[in-house]
Parts: sequence; structure tokens; C-alpha cells
Amino acid sequence: MGTKGGIRRTATAAGRATTGRAGRAATDRAASDRAATDRAAKSRKTRDRETRDRAGRRGPLAAFARFVICGGGVSLLSSGVLLVLTGRVPFAAANAAVTVASTALATELHHRFTFGAGKGLAGWRVHAQSALTLALAYAVTTTAVLALPAVRPHPSALLTQAVYLTASALTGTARFLVLRLLVFTDRPARPARPATPSPLTRTTITTAA
Repeated sequence: MGTKGGIRRTATAAGRATTGRAGRAATDRAASDRAATDRAAKSRKTRDRETRDRAGRRGPLAAFARFVICGGGVSLLSSGVLLVLTGRVPFAAANAAVTVASTALATELHHRFTFGAGKGLAGWRVHAQSALTLALAYAVTTTAVLALPAVRPHPSALLTQAVYLTASALTGTARFLVLRLLVFTDRPARPARPATPSPLTRTTITTAA
């Protein structure tokens, strides 16, 4: 009886020790999983903050100011180039070439400075989307000026200019919002799936032992 009792106590003590080791191993794994989840969350927050910074480090008002400065500077440069080419190159060809070049230049300036979307060159997708927004803005301003006589027959030059400037201001603001929110922005990274601690089962205890 004494021998059997001693064997039973030894087996019980061994089982408790095994269970204790398995419990500590499971606790260590759970702590490791929580640490990995915390690191993933911090990394995701860092990426999100960097994305917001690239979208406009100084806020939307400063980005809009840079948008106006870059766009206005390119427009002035384009008008100067057209003035130089007048009489040397057919106007239609010169205007087409200057429009393509100025649109590409403005897109690169917006990519680098206005929205801070990246250090490299803007991709073809960005150039295509930027050109599309410019074409839509041109269509709206042209339609507004051409539709004015239907609303106000024989409009004065001052009224025509006012309509054109108003339409340009509205389309320019809308273009800025589209570029900032849809074109010059990074798609948010897919959040990492948090690790789920494995439950303490008989198989886990046996493996840990």
C-alpha cells in the first residue's frame, strides 16, 4: 500500500509539474502573440501617419495654396512659351504641345510638392487621372461660357469674364479635392490580422511537456 501510495503521489506530482510547464509555455506564447499584435498595430499606425503626412503635411489650406502656386506658375510659363512660339509654329500645334507638356509638368509638381505623394516620378495612372480632371474642368468652364448667351442674350465682356472666372474657381476647387482625396493618395494597407492565442488543450499540454 505504501509503495502504491508513493507511486500515486509521484505520478500526481509529475502531472502537476507537466501541467505547470504547459501552462507557463501557453502563457509565454500568449504574451508573445500579444507583443506581436502590439508591434503590428504600432507599425500600422506609423504607416497611416506617414500616409496622412504625404497627403499634406501642413494641412489642406497649405496644400491648396501650393496647388494654386504650382498651377498658376505652370500657366504663366505656358503662356510665355506660346508667346515665343507665335508666328514660328502653327498655333494649334503649339497649343497642343504646350498643353501636354504643361499638364505633365503640373502633375509632377503636384505629386512632389503640393501633396507630397512621393519622391519618385508620378506613374502613368496618376498622369492619366490628372489629365482627366483637367479635361473635365475645361469642359465645364467652356460649357458655362457658351451657355451664357442662352441665359443672358448679348452678355457684356465683363459678365463673360465673371462667369468664366467663377466657373474656373469652382472647377479648380473641385479638381483640388479630387486630386488630394483620390489621385495623390496611397491606398491604406490592409490591417494585419491579430494572432489568436491557442487554447490550452490536452494536445498542447502533451506537446509542451
